[in-house]
Formats: sequence, C-alpha cells, structure tokens
Amino acid sequence: MPQIEAGINTPCAGGKFYQDRLINSFIGTEGRVITGEIGYDSFPLVKDAEYLSAIQKDLWFAFPSPGELRLNNRYYKDTDEVLPALVSVYHAMMRSMRDRGIFGHILHCDTPDKEELEALAGQKVFFFSHRETKKNLGLILEYQDILAVRSSALGVVAEIMDDYDIQKIILVDAREEDLLRALEFRDAEHLICGGYCQDSCDQYWKSVVENASVFR
Repeated sequence: MPQIEAGINTPCAGGKFYQDRLINSFIGTEGRVITGEIGYDSFPLVKDAEYLSAIQKDLWFAFPSPGELRLNNRYYKDTDEVLPALVSVYHAMMRSMRDRGIFGHILHCDTPDKEELEALAGQKVFFFSHRETKKNLGLILEYQDILAVRSSALGVVAEIMDDYDIQKIILVDAREEDLLRALEFRDAEHLICGGYCQDSCDQYWKSVVENASVFR
C-alpha cells in the first residue's frame, strides 16, 4: 500500500472506488436496484479485511455512507424501511471486518444525514463530509468529536470551535501555513495530518508526510 510505504501512521483502505464491490456484496439487489430483503455476502469483505490486516494491523477502512450508494427501491412498500435495512447491513458488514482485524471505518458522504449519524457514528465509525459547510460540519459534530476537513475549511472550523467539543481535527492536504493557522485555535496534540487520494497516490502520500511538520 502506498500509504504504508510513505510512512503514514494510520493508513486507511477502501474509499469511493470500493463502492461497486460493496454493492456487489449485497443480497436482494440487482445493480443499484433493491429487489428484495437487503442482506450481504460477507465473504468478499472478510477476505479483503484478512488480506489487509495481514499487511498492516489496526488499519482503517473507508466506505461510502448508505445514502451515497444511491440505491433505487423497488421492494419496500414503505420507503422509511430502506435506511434501517441498510443500516443493519452496514453494522453487520463493519463488524465482520473488525472481527478480521480492521480497526474502524470512515463513512464518507457529500452531505451528512442525521439518521445515518444517529445510527452509525461511534468510537470506531466516523463520518467525513466532502461539502464542508458550517451546517454539515455542525451536524457531524453533534455525533462525533473527531472532524476531518480540508485546510480550506479551517475558517469554518474556527467559527464553530466554541460550540462543540472537538477532540481531534484531521487536516486533509495541510501545508505548513495551514498547520500554523490551525495552531492559532487548537493545540498540536489535537491536530492530525491526513489525506484523501483517488488515483496516482504514490507520490501523494509521500507529500502528505513531508508536509506534516511545522518549523518555527
């Protein structure tokens, strides 16, 4: 894994590209259409977890949040049944992977959903929103005390700092000037440098490590 080779302390596998594999593991769906009671085949996810855990212990894994899958319902008569069914499957999937050595999961989304946060956020599951608005970040912080944001959203974080108990801020793609800015309102022990790469990642992760320092 490029992250491990680059020296990333807490590597994470999966991401958006894992979406198709996730959907293909579902039972009761045809492509992105729900045609029956939703379940899942644990075998491919468990094999992935075992393979990755053999490479690196305490690895994190990223999934799209349930709503990001954009599944079409043609089975449940009451649409309010869809999310609870998906949440149940997510709980089972993530638990089966943790049982095989995955430490925790990151659920990424464009816009966070309150019901998903209530049902899924916890010590070993946290949400990352690609749309870092004050509303979205505030909603996430109602359910978790870790916040992952790009450095461009530091101004928003500074605005809401006093309203929430933020224990850790993961700064995505931060440079020295971003870290210095973050240190103006948060101590160093509460800051973590992180990354989010979708392709051509070898050099990317090396740059994340190189930029994770401040010289004063």
